[in-house]
Amino acid sequence: MRSNAYITLISILIIGAVSLAITLSVLTFGIVSGQNTATSNSMFIAKGLADSCAEEALIQINLSPQYVGTETLTTGPNSCTYTVTDTGETAKLITSISTVGTIKRKVTVQVSAIIPNIIISSWVEN
Repeated sequence: MRSNAYITLISILIIGAVSLAITLSVLTFGIVSGQNTATSNSMFIAKGLADSCAEEALIQINLSPQYVGTETLTTGPNSCTYTVTDTGETAKLITSISTVGTIKRKVTVQVSAIIPNIIISSWVEN
């Protein structure tokens, strides 16, 4: 009778240990998954912000075709900086860099003509 009690007790302990191990694995997976989701969201926000800065630079070029310079835009805790440089008679290079937390994204836009219309020859996320 006693050996049956010990077998039952050891079985319950083993089942409890296995259940605890499974629970800890699921919790760890959930935490890691949550961190990956946060990083992924920051990456999308950073890309959108870098694109927005590049578009703002295009607006400045449209308003003043001779525009060259650097500007910084801030939205809450996030920011982006764009730089417009001349690369030819009517060509410009726009470099836009955004920062969201520790995530940085860079967009480079090559403008091949400004007048009569802005012509974008490339738009690349680096």
